[in-house]
Amino acid sequence: MPIKYEVEITDITVCFYCKKDGLTENDQYCPDCGFPQRGSLQEQKSFLCDSDNREIEMGQQKLTLGFARYILFFIAVVNLVFGIIGVSYTTNEINYVPELITAVIFMFLGVWAVKKPFPAILTGLTIYVVMVIFKGILLPQTIFSGIIMKIIIIVFFCYGVADAKRYENNRRKTDGLKKNK
Repeated sequence: MPIKYEVEITDITVCFYCKKDGLTENDQYCPDCGFPQRGSLQEQKSFLCDSDNREIEMGQQKLTLGFARYILFFIAVVNLVFGIIGVSYTTNEINYVPELITAVIFMFLGVWAVKKPFPAILTGLTIYVVMVIFKGILLPQTIFSGIIMKIIIIVFFCYGVADAKRYENNRRKTDGLKKNK
């Protein structure tokens, strides 16, 4: 069922979309949000539809970002558990310090991803890939152990990075539109 948009501009000096006051006769588009204040009804409806579509897309992107953030926490918890188990079963605790440091780093990235998803998830992907490669070089027998899980984690990270970038771009556009609403 198509959405019907009603556009009725009663005051041409006030933007219909963001409510910015002080538009002049020369302002075809609102300088703050880009709404076609003096455009055709079709242009105005198209603007409103695009804005709604952006909101829907951002909702879908938030789901992917949530999965990527959970992967960051998952890696943190796995490293923390292995670090704690390793420390409790050995006399040389220093061997498990890297797991504990990794756990702290990925926990930090998971928290950071709430505010800045793109750099946090991209950093997490980079660190994870470097860890897998480094461990594969040091212990070649680990290259194929857990390969399916490694692939799943990298795929979720890749989707997370792509959606994080699109989400931040959409959020910047939407924030710019909403700042004057």
